[in-house]
Amino acid sequence: MKIMIVSNDAQTTIPKISSNRQIKVKPFDVQLISAELEKDYIDVLIIGHDIKYNNAQELFTIIKNDLRDITILWFAFKKNGEIPNRDFYQLNIYNKYIQIEKEDSTSMEALYTEVIETTISELSKEKINDFNKVDINIFCEHNYICANAYLKLSPSKIVKVINANELYNQEFVQKFVSKGVRYLYIKKDDYYAFSEFISGTVNAKYKTPKTSIVDDIKGELEGIIVLHDLIHNLNMDNATVKTLNEVIVSNIQTVKKYPHLKVIMEKFSLSNKKNYIYDHSLMLSYITNLMALKMSWATTATLQKLSMASILHDVALDNERLAQIGRLDEIDHKNFSWKEIDKLKKHPQEGYYLVEQIKDIPPDAATLVLHHHETSDGQGYPRGLDASQIPQICCLFIIAENLVNKLYCYDHKIDDEKIREIVQDFNYKYNRGNFKRPLEGFVKIIEDLK
Repeated sequence: MKIMIVSNDAQTTIPKISSNRQIKVKPFDVQLISAELEKDYIDVLIIGHDIKYNNAQELFTIIKNDLRDITILWFAFKKNGEIPNRDFYQLNIYNKYIQIEKEDSTSMEALYTEVIETTISELSKEKINDFNKVDINIFCEHNYICANAYLKLSPSKIVKVINANELYNQEFVQKFVSKGVRYLYIKKDDYYAFSEFISGTVNAKYKTPKTSIVDDIKGELEGIIVLHDLIHNLNMDNATVKTLNEVIVSNIQTVKKYPHLKVIMEKFSLSNKKNYIYDHSLMLSYITNLMALKMSWATTATLQKLSMASILHDVALDNERLAQIGRLDEIDHKNFSWKEIDKLKKHPQEGYYLVEQIKDIPPDAATLVLHHHETSDGQGYPRGLDASQIPQICCLFIIAENLVNKLYCYDHKIDDEKIREIVQDFNYKYNRGNFKRPLEGFVKIIEDLK
């Protein structure tokens, strides 16, 4: 745990605390301290009693606006003290504002030590390993939940931000989203009940008649977000499989109701983008099903396995930037750690093993997941298969994913020139081996965009 003391007194005595902590003292300079907080993670910031109130308030405002993961201990003389606004306590329940009666170096050192020790003890009570992380977008679709939800402030610090069964508004959650927060946390002991609650509300929405394709898309996107969360935390339990089946049924019905890529693309762009992994998985399910319909491959089993594989093919990843890498030779090794690259290389197999666990799985669904990064030139992974070795249904899936990535880059806005470029590129890549027949399906659906 790292602690920073901001004090104008260069001779400030570092409090003698029992635990082994890294403590450093810095003079007040708002730019210097802000830069220091950017480059180095600090658990606890101590604002010394000799810092003027306005300067201390400026420091706090910077931390508040940036949603920094810091606990603040603010010391002030009573004669100069002024109680901070409510944000000071709402931002972090462990923040403390301590007013000192008089300047006495011995008593002040004891007070500093006591407050720091108490705070360290409080921060150590909640262990992040006792929690399951939950995509914050799930909370955006509700106004109350059945369990307490927590915000991770540091690797060792977590605070409650939503009370179980109490109403909250979407502006409250969006505040965290706007600051880049991707997850809230639920205690593991509460997670099963939470998962039943969330999956139950999603499944109930699927039984409610939709009034437009936009409603269908938003409902299925929410289902995919919940589904990935359930898999990460509970693997393939009954609630997970039930939600998966509900999403697949809705997904296939949407494509049959609106069997034109242009219509789906126009309406898809109206739904708020949540995350590349979710967005492109949903669009992939639409395009694979559309291609199957155009090729007269649209048996129930085929549509089910294409939809299932689309929804789950990247479930082993939780990093959007990694998910957007199609080939291993596209990796910028300076931007990813070896652990992230290893995760990318393994995710087709991990997804395959996960799908294999599903009871009554459609034939070849797991194989689609395993092969989705193979390429027609044999330079893909994990097995390096070429165009003659990849099954036709997997070739369809690979072409569809490549198309989704192209469309995603254009933000679903595409003109005739871009269509010609895509067709030319795909004819060059895929007019070979087992890709030839699926390529015909691609040509038929791309014509819908003209």
